[in-house]
Amino acid sequence: LASPRLRVENADVFRWVSCAAGQYDAVIVDFPDPTEFSLGKLYTENFYREVARLLAPDGVMTVQSTSPLIAPRSFWTVASTLEAAGLTARGYHAYVPSFGEWGFTMAAHGAIPAQATIPPGLRFLTPASEPLLFHFPPDMARRPAPVNRLDNQALVRSFAEEWGRYDG
Repeated sequence: LASPRLRVENADVFRWVSCAAGQYDAVIVDFPDPTEFSLGKLYTENFYREVARLLAPDGVMTVQSTSPLIAPRSFWTVASTLEAAGLTARGYHAYVPSFGEWGFTMAAHGAIPAQATIPPGLRFLTPASEPLLFHFPPDMARRPAPVNRLDNQALVRSFAEEWGRYDG
């Protein structure tokens, strides 16, 4: 965190993103799950448009997107919403021991490379394992999903419905 290349912002992100300036090469969006409308607004087309404005032309962002296994409609709603904000979106998933099968969505202004250059010596990610992150079996495969907007909060409702079936 001491690197001069890193900038950490500690602020109300919904307010900050609308008045921030500059270009960011990488944006990591790791919000709590959209369990209520005050959190759901952080997953809206409006919010993602503001982040896209700050993303460098060749920059990439990643968004925590819930479990594509437990809540596939909610997961793909994040991708639909990023696309509605004018970005290219590509979902990926991994098994996280404390969460189970968990999903994320990469977004960029242009095409997202099919394969990344992976540095040697990593313990989890290898050239052989990387394609598996982007493979979705039928129960997690892309499906029609609404765009989450400030005036509809579709994600909050689908998240409650899908996780309610799992928790219930």
